[in-house]
Amino acid sequence: MSIKPGLRDLMWMAGGAAVVGSLLLATLHFGDSVARELDVRTRKLEIVDRMRAAVAAASENEQSAVVASTDADSASLAEKFHQLKSLTVDLTYFDPEGLSKTSEIKYTVNLANAKSVFRFNCPNNECIRGDYDLSEALTKAVDSRLTMVTGEACCQGWRSKTVIDVVHCHNILRYKLSLAY
Repeated sequence: MSIKPGLRDLMWMAGGAAVVGSLLLATLHFGDSVARELDVRTRKLEIVDRMRAAVAAASENEQSAVVASTDADSASLAEKFHQLKSLTVDLTYFDPEGLSKTSEIKYTVNLANAKSVFRFNCPNNECIRGDYDLSEALTKAVDSRLTMVTGEACCQGWRSKTVIDVVHCHNILRYKLSLAY
């Protein structure tokens, strides 16, 4: 037994085919423009990222040059703090949450060679414009003739070149300065 489509059935099939064809053409037409728009936006974002990285690198180089000359030109700890006889530093670095210890350093400072700009690098090798400057903490301790100072500092640099102005580094340094006069 075979069923032959009637004229009414053929008209419904033709109407359905026309609707499906229209939808297919609309999808192809508008799908291309959406894809092109997304492609253009992606390219723009890539250009902005490259520009940010270039500006960050230039800024980092400029800051490094200024810091290097400032650090090199600063007086030694022995010259600045005549009464200070010895200084031992305990540095413990932590992740931004302060839960996981990433490294620890303990050393006795050579007062004749160490500079009074008392700064330590952030342990994150990709950190941009971040470090820990303990100059003020040391100066206050010596001025008050304290024999021990503890504190915590948070890195204010950027996590990496790709997230400048978006994600701060925020690694934590917990320090102990032991001073003798």
